[in-house]
Amino acid sequence: MEDSHSDDDSYRNDLNRGQYLSFIITVGTSSTMSMIGSYYVLRLASRNLTLVYHRIISCISVLDIILSASNIVHLMLVPADRTSNPFAFGNEVTCSMMGFILNVVLVMISFYSAFLAINFLLQVRYRWSNQDVATYIEPFFHIVTVGMSLPLPCLALHWHMMNPEILSGLCLMIEYPNGCDYDEDVECISGGDIGGMLGITTAAFVYTVGAVGFVCTYMLYRTVKETMRKIQVYTTLSQQLDQNQQKRIRRVSWQCTMYMSAYTNTIVWPAVHQIAGMFDVENRLGDPLPYMILLLPLFFFPLQGFLNLIVFITPRYQQWRKALPDASRVTILSNALSAEDPPTRRPQCATVLLSSRSQQPQSERSRQSIIQNTAQRPDGDGSQQC
Repeated sequence: MEDSHSDDDSYRNDLNRGQYLSFIITVGTSSTMSMIGSYYVLRLASRNLTLVYHRIISCISVLDIILSASNIVHLMLVPADRTSNPFAFGNEVTCSMMGFILNVVLVMISFYSAFLAINFLLQVRYRWSNQDVATYIEPFFHIVTVGMSLPLPCLALHWHMMNPEILSGLCLMIEYPNGCDYDEDVECISGGDIGGMLGITTAAFVYTVGAVGFVCTYMLYRTVKETMRKIQVYTTLSQQLDQNQQKRIRRVSWQCTMYMSAYTNTIVWPAVHQIAGMFDVENRLGDPLPYMILLLPLFFFPLQGFLNLIVFITPRYQQWRKALPDASRVTILSNALSAEDPPTRRPQCATVLLSSRSQQPQSERSRQSIIQNTAQRPDGDGSQQC
């Protein structure tokens, strides 16, 4: 196995077998967590696909499952003759396949993450309805997402420009050997200047679309903050916005911010690799600091699906906690992940009944006491009145 790997000095480093194994285990663990998270998000969101929000997060979840599945085997499918990874058994075809999936899906996730922020902004700040977004914006975004994500990876496939990158070990649109485009003493086998330009252009797409999402998230945050300030300053207690509506606005702002944070986690780690490459660490990757710089991105980069699950089920978790205040955390989490909706909290009905007792005649109090006792019985008909 080891004899099949390249002896070319351009791809040698001092990473040992155990360190390569830790990379494969780390990215496999993280990707599996992300796949599980995306599965549950897709399962819950697909129950009501009339909402644009649910359709967008479902698209992101499907894409994340595809990306996570490829990440699990990516490091093993790089060309065995172009890496010092002793566990690699791939070839040019498998490398091209992994690189294509990575580039296409990452760009598509970037666009849908930005669309998610735009959807929240339009509905909260500009008072667009769900139907308005679905009619005038959503079709355009699907077309743009597909149209912008496919051309460059397809060109890279046609020109055989998917090659393993020395720092991450992943197959990217890059020249081989790495650095041959600016080193006159090294001849480029594939990629060259064009491969590097395709990779830079793809990265520009990802970060530009991400910037759009960040701007929309900030605008939404400012809108919610200003709305809450006006409610507190310019309205009387009787005129204040309904409490449920206030909670909904805050929840939408929080969710939008957290989804963009999960997406930021995805795109920031490739930048860490690029910055590390500026300090000429290729020949000492086995040292503790360079090794950790490589290991951490391999864990955090694939985690978006798991982070999206935390954001998606948090409101459901809170609703179940209110409905079952005495249940354990495991029970509440299990219910939040289930397809069942949380029941109405019965103690609220009893509270309303008790608060009105002092204003009622004795006969009416007796009647309400019966209703209250019935409402508190699990098998009573009074539960329907709650």
